Amino acid sequence: MWWPIAVVFFGVIALFAIQKAVELGQWKWSRFVGAIGFAVFEGFLISAPPFLLDMNKPYFLWVAVPAWVLAAVCDLVCRLG
Repeated sequence: MWWPIAVVFFGVIALFAIQKAVELGQWKWSRFVGAIGFAVFEGFLISAPPFLLDMNKPYFLWVAVPAWVLAAVCDLVCRLG
């Protein structure tokens, strides 16, 4: 039930980041759309296994852990690249 607070929190952070980018003249809509699309993709990778798979099955961790690792690696690559 804490997810609405997290959405508002990250929304405020995003608004401050957008304002700073506009002030520096670095604002681009294409970058914004790409970032939103990537965030949706990462959210799917992180949340899909618990919602789509039975957590009591033995193969759950074999599917969930690689998905979470892939999301973390994608996040690191995008932040460092």
